[in-house]
Amino acid sequence: MPLLNVRFYKSGKMFWDERATTLEKQTLQPIQNHIEMGLTLTELEIKVKALPYYAPLFEKAFGFSNIDSVKIAKALSQFVRSIVTYQSKYDKVKQGLTVFTTAEATGEQLFLNAGNVSCADCHTPPMFITSSPIAGFGLADTNDSGINGSRRFKSSSLRNISIRSNLFHNGSISNVQTMLQNGGVAQHAIAAKDVQNMMAFLNTLTDNTILTEEKFSNPFKN
Repeated sequence: MPLLNVRFYKSGKMFWDERATTLEKQTLQPIQNHIEMGLTLTELEIKVKALPYYAPLFEKAFGFSNIDSVKIAKALSQFVRSIVTYQSKYDKVKQGLTVFTTAEATGEQLFLNAGNVSCADCHTPPMFITSSPIAGFGLADTNDSGINGSRRFKSSSLRNISIRSNLFHNGSISNVQTMLQNGGVAQHAIAAKDVQNMMAFLNTLTDNTILTEEKFSNPFKN
């Protein structure tokens, strides 16, 4: 799941099955997961305390130089909340700085109006995200029962979707074009004649600047 724009997920629940009730609780779970970092919180604190540059940073952020997992979770969460896309062509169009092509404009209307339940009902503009989707159009998976066993999964932001791969909760859909062409999730497929226009619109949601901004690749530089 992408970290882009998670601050706009109003319920605040994290992971595909929303098992973490807040971003702060989510940030510590990969650290403790044996497949990922495999640390205890005590080991985490020891490692961070051993790096001399962290104490003054914690002093600046919290008013205290002592380091614990609660403050680490808060710091990580605030960093993630800062990762917001706002410099895409879509944003510039909505600011009146440029205009959609015919294909992009047609794709936007498809996105907003196609079907009994439109794309926008689960991926609501302008951030293309909602924590209360109208329909559970998740990917069927016998190995994962999703949110509270409902076979539904979190609906993430579609910002930068056209440059992402391995979509949905198990990463089984290779990319968004495959999805639109009925690559495994029937409710997300559209008519073949509409795919090109939909892709043209979804491409306008790409914010390339966020991919190269140094404050995200190296937050020690500002």
